[in-house]
Formats: sequence, C-alpha cells, structure tokens
Amino acid sequence: ARQYCTDWNGALPRRIWFYTDGASSYDLSAETRKASASAVLIIETDWGCQFGGFRACHVPMPATAPFAEHAALHVATLWCIQLLEWCAWTYGVCNIPVVFAFDCLAAGGAAQGTWLCQRHATLHRRTRAFQQWIQSRFCCSAEFVHVPGHRGDPWNEAADAVCWATLHGWISGFDFDGFCATQLTPFDDVVEWLWFWQRARDGVVGYPRIQEGAF
Repeated sequence: ARQYCTDWNGALPRRIWFYTDGASSYDLSAETRKASASAVLIIETDWGCQFGGFRACHVPMPATAPFAEHAALHVATLWCIQLLEWCAWTYGVCNIPVVFAFDCLAAGGAAQGTWLCQRHATLHRRTRAFQQWIQSRFCCSAEFVHVPGHRGDPWNEAADAVCWATLHGWISGFDFDGFCATQLTPFDDVVEWLWFWQRARDGVVGYPRIQEGAF
C-alpha cells in the first residue's frame, strides 16, 4: 500500500485517519518487560490518500500490550489536536472528519467513552477528555473503527511494524512516561473541563459567560 500512497504535501485533508497499535515483549537480556506504541497517519485529499508519517513511543511499566494500545490512542488523540489546529490556521477549516482505527477493543472503547479500565483510569479519562475537546473545539465528527489485527489491513500492519521496530531499538521513539509527566499530568485536574470551557468561550447558549478569564 505504501508504494501507491504518496507523501502528504500539506494538501487540505478531507478525512484524517489514525491507525494505532501497541506491542509488548519480555527482554531476556534486561530481564524486564518492554512495550511500545505507535500511530500512523493517513490523509484523504482531493488527490487520493496520502501518507502523513508516524509517531512512536516507549511505554513505561507495567509495559503490557493493553497499556501500550491505550497509549497509542492517546498519542493519536494528541496528534489529532495538533493537526486540526494546523488546518484551522492554514485553511480556516475545522470540521474535518477524523477516524481512529484500532485493533484493541478495550483501548478503542476507552477512547470513545464506552468502557473504562480502572487500572489505567487516569490515562483513559485524559484521552476521553481530549476527544471531547476535539469535538467541541473543531466541530468535527470522530469515528472509531475496529480493525482486526493481522488480518491484512496494510496500515494496521504498518502501525504494528513501527511498534516492533521501536521496541527493538531499530528506530527511535519518545519517552511516553516522561512526556506525560512534564506536559500533561500537571494539568489532569483541568483537562476534563476543556470541552465545557470551549463551549463557554464560543458563546454556546446554555453555558456560562467567561469574563476576565473566569466563569
């Protein structure tokens, strides 16, 4: 599929796809479990589907496969905010449909708010809060699609390949735990209110007015 999919050149997206996956394995040499997560970006444009690149990260302990899957959807959600913000500034367009494709039902359910794992509740709640903010800020529809793993979907396989390459150190990945600790965790108490603040800021009927930065 990659050979028939040109690199995205900044054309206006008509639909945005994020394919996510996670991987976990026991490292015998280090005598510890390691995990990684990835998101692959595919952009639908007027010139067909284009490859937008990928992002990969190392996932901290417990470094299980389910935790890695949740982390992958979190990475995709953050990337989605960044991309939609760029589209709004560049093209003045906000309501671009977004699709999150995943092979782990638990992670997908958590991202769309239909399931919650208490073991990773903080990560789930933050992912869901950002998803709600996406819909409020950019007025776009978010679709969640289950893609069965290892069934021939090329972009699901690509996300899987990125995970394993990161896990084995063949390509670099950022530190998911370090990123969250410095950029996200300090704001967990307000993230869940972003959607409410956005609607109040936009003057939506039924929401309080914001005056001097406060309700």
